[in-house]
Formats: sequence, C-alpha cells, structure tokens
Amino acid sequence: MKEIVLKPKLWKPILGAFLSIGFVILGINLVNKGINYGWFTIALFGLSTLLAMLQLIPNSTYLKISDRGIFVKTLFSSSELKWTDIKGFYTKKVFLKTFVMIRFADHFKGKYLGYDASKMLTNNESMLPDNYGKSAEELNEILNEHWSKQPLIN
Repeated sequence: MKEIVLKPKLWKPILGAFLSIGFVILGINLVNKGINYGWFTIALFGLSTLLAMLQLIPNSTYLKISDRGIFVKTLFSSSELKWTDIKGFYTKKVFLKTFVMIRFADHFKGKYLGYDASKMLTNNESMLPDNYGKSAEELNEILNEHWSKQPLIN
C-alpha cells in the first residue's frame, strides 16, 4: 500500500496570525493610552502569533497513513497508532465542526493515556486534531479503507 501524507490547510494559521497581529497592535495602542491591561493583550496575542507562525514550518503538522498504521504529528507532540490498535473510524460533529473519531481495539484502551478522561468527558475515545485538507467524511473513508485492508485486524 502506498504511504499517504496529509497536511492541514495553510490558510488557518495565516488567518490566525493576522488576527493575532491585529490584537497586538490594539494592545500597543492601549498601552500608549496608559491602559495597563494592554500589556496582557500584547503578551497573549503575541504568543498566539508565534504559535500560528510555528505551524507554517514545513512538516510541523501532518497525518501519515502507512502499512503500519497512522502517525499524527502536531506542533508539540506526535503519536503512532498501529492498525491492530484501532477498531475503526467514524465522524462526529463537535461544536460547529465535524471530526474523525478513532475507535480503539479492546486490548488497547488501557494503554492510551487520555482514553479514560476522553471517554468520561466526551463519550468518545479519541479524535484526530484536524481533517488535513479533506472533509471529515472523505478522511473517514480513506482511513477506514486503509484499516480494512490490513491482514492482522482483530
């Protein structure tokens, strides 16, 4: 099977950076007028600008689908799930956006650090952090197709 690497759309961090820069400018104006909480605005949105810019670094965020399983890389963490650890994928609307959810195999549920908290708080096992330039339905179909072709599925 051919390895697939999906990356998120670049317009999201670019838009986030521009909005954050706007609030930094607003904070500077507040400080110039003698309003002290402008420093808080500068610090908060300055950090937001930095995080948005870091997401523009090549290969800082992606989803890799391979023969072994899926590898999710985000800005500050990465995780790999083998196909044998996955029971399947499904979509679910969370607030205003639809995400791809992961159903873990029974033997894996205790090994995943956030499983118990995620199940208790959201009644879901886990979800992918982004749809990587696809609709949730398209990504779900791609993942389930690759998952179903694996010979070692429980």
